[in-house]
Amino acid sequence: QPPPRICPSESFAMACVRLLEAQDLASKRPVGPQWKPHVVRALERLQQGDASMVRFDAIESEVGDEVLTELASAMSGNKVVAEVLLQNDISAKGATPLGAALEMMGALKILDLGHNRLEKSGVEAIATGLMRGAPRNLETLNLTNNLLGPGTGKALADLLVGGVSLGHLDLSENFLGASGVEALAAAA
Repeated sequence: QPPPRICPSESFAMACVRLLEAQDLASKRPVGPQWKPHVVRALERLQQGDASMVRFDAIESEVGDEVLTELASAMSGNKVVAEVLLQNDISAKGATPLGAALEMMGALKILDLGHNRLEKSGVEAIATGLMRGAPRNLETLNLTNNLLGPGTGKALADLLVGGVSLGHLDLSENFLGASGVEALAAAA
């Protein structure tokens, strides 16, 4: 049986709980994005301010842009050290609220956004959030296979010059071109 589908509403966590606790999920017509149970539980913990939660892992969870907006709101200001949103069909639209949330995520050390569709404007939103916010001690940023082109090198160079001290930046499977690589090299 596939996981239940719901649409975010005024009380996202409560809607998820009610839906997951419902006896007869098969008789209901699911609508909206798919929510994997571990993502629902993690989101509930974030919304409740669970200080013990240090890793948010949603690999291949079909998070997408709409779900990421809800997640970003819950993640803002928490103590999560590692955020893994690998292969979740996230575009620049979803990166905008995530960038805003990153401004408040001072403990973040690992951000894995590989295999999404961020493109240049999505990376700019992420970079802006990282530069404006507290997570200047971000150690790892994975942007593998995100449809990034030459202009993205400038946004990432600004991030490096802006004081974020990355130990590992993965840009594989993108098309930065000579000008993107030159901008990064000049910032290093």
